Amino acid sequence: MAVDEIKSVKMVGVFITTAVFSTWAYVWFFLVLVVISPGYVELWEACLTLAFMLILCIIAYSCDVCHSKGENKEEKRYQEKRMASKAAIRILATKFGTKAMLEVGQGNIP
Repeated sequence: MAVDEIKSVKMVGVFITTAVFSTWAYVWFFLVLVVISPGYVELWEACLTLAFMLILCIIAYSCDVCHSKGENKEEKRYQEKRMASKAAIRILATKFGTKAMLEVGQGNIP
């Protein structure tokens, strides 16, 4: 109800990387806090946790750069035009009402 348009994941590589690292974070915290050294975190565990975070940032950034190189300029222009058109339609719908916009879209000009 709060979202008025459908969202999609455009950069699947970054999404998968983040999902894998998020799952690993829960497993890692369980191992550190329950299995390896119950009740406290040792220095090497903290350093390794920080290293995992840096690795996540590097891999996510690499996926982002690879995705940006893969997009061509025409696709970007198309997306910009589409976003501008959607914004214009929203403005007109606010000004004239949704019912009037639907009638115009169906060819029934009031």
